[in-house]
Amino acid sequence: MTDQSSRPPPETLSELQEFSTEDFRAVEEYHYQGELSPKRIIHSIARLSVPEVEWRGPSNANSLRDFWYNPVKPILERAFPDQLADPEFDFGRRMSQYLSETLSEMVKEGELTYSDLNIIDASRERALADAESVEADKILFVEKDSAYLKVKPLADRYELSVVSGSGWQATALIEDLARELDSDTEYTLYLLTDYDPTGFEIAEDFASRSERLGVSLDEVRRIGIDPEHLSDDQLETQRFTPPAQSEADREWLETHGIEGRYGIELEAVGEDLQSKGEALQRLVVDEIGDEIDERERRRRTLQRAVNEIPEEATNSIVESIVGDLRRELVSRGRAMYLDAPGVRENGVDDETGARRLDVDIDEFDSEGATDHSPELPALPAAGDLHESAVGEDEWDVTNRESASRDVRRRLREAMHNGEIDIADLLNLDETADGGESSS
Repeated sequence: MTDQSSRPPPETLSELQEFSTEDFRAVEEYHYQGELSPKRIIHSIARLSVPEVEWRGPSNANSLRDFWYNPVKPILERAFPDQLADPEFDFGRRMSQYLSETLSEMVKEGELTYSDLNIIDASRERALADAESVEADKILFVEKDSAYLKVKPLADRYELSVVSGSGWQATALIEDLARELDSDTEYTLYLLTDYDPTGFEIAEDFASRSERLGVSLDEVRRIGIDPEHLSDDQLETQRFTPPAQSEADREWLETHGIEGRYGIELEAVGEDLQSKGEALQRLVVDEIGDEIDERERRRRTLQRAVNEIPEEATNSIVESIVGDLRRELVSRGRAMYLDAPGVRENGVDDETGARRLDVDIDEFDSEGATDHSPELPALPAAGDLHESAVGEDEWDVTNRESASRDVRRRLREAMHNGEIDIADLLNLDETADGGESSS
């Protein structure tokens, strides 16, 4: 193997992308305890990538997965060909996990931001409250996507923000939050995680990262899940033995664990599969309901109610008026032509409900009907089509501007003279007598 100190580290990403396996092994800073380190190479990739890109906003951002496929994965495949060829190593999963952990650590230590790499975290669900919402200063963090989906309705009902951490390494999510949330607001952070060493560590980690990355926190409170949220029978059937991978895990179990050894997961709530969603929502409501400003929410709702006609009612009324007037006007407009030669009534139009007219073109032409009334929209005369086919003149069936003016004039006159009754069109008289309005 080439001596590890025989080659300096690359100065650009392009130079790194041209490295061979031997080149990686020859760079001393890429080694840890005598072995080539994936995290150290990823660290170098990230550092060298920063000058290559710039933050262009959410619509042009990449994801962490984009960064994995290009440039990280091809570089790591050349650096670790033996691991790539080993079917038991699971190269993609292991190396992409190293990428997530390394970038998270670099952001946490202030070496770079995800924005520096034009990365936005779209993998974690979130429903952010509008800055003017009643509870815009409250954030509910949920450890798992499955639990997030169950409590997401509270984002609308309470007008607070709900975000999912999808477990560990939510640094990119927190950076997005710091960018999107109001920098002048101090937030209350509610944490909903499993009752086990990992759940508590995730809660503490999310809170500390949030403050470190610029989310100003006034209060942090873990609201569950806790043993008191379950019945004795549920605790007996739903408890599990968390893996104790460290001394800290073992200490947590001895201090907080059920009988010194068990934990419970968020999915433990609810008597059956059908009721888990409502049970998890009830847990949150019981824990934070007293801190939700119901009075202000009701005041705003009433304020909107007294100042605005509900959109659904408005649309229904307008659609009814428009529909009835359209039928009325179409019928009246067509009736204007009944005196013209060759025009005869032929039943009712299925689509508009207005009278349908047929035209005998031979009779129409023989009687010179084009000029039969100056008040009517102009009708095409024989030969007009061919004349307008050459040059810039347009061949049109009607003089639309004149027709529109005439329709508006006739409509105003009809309403003024009582020929068109808006109340009648809306069946208001029938409604007043106890009937049902068509709108």
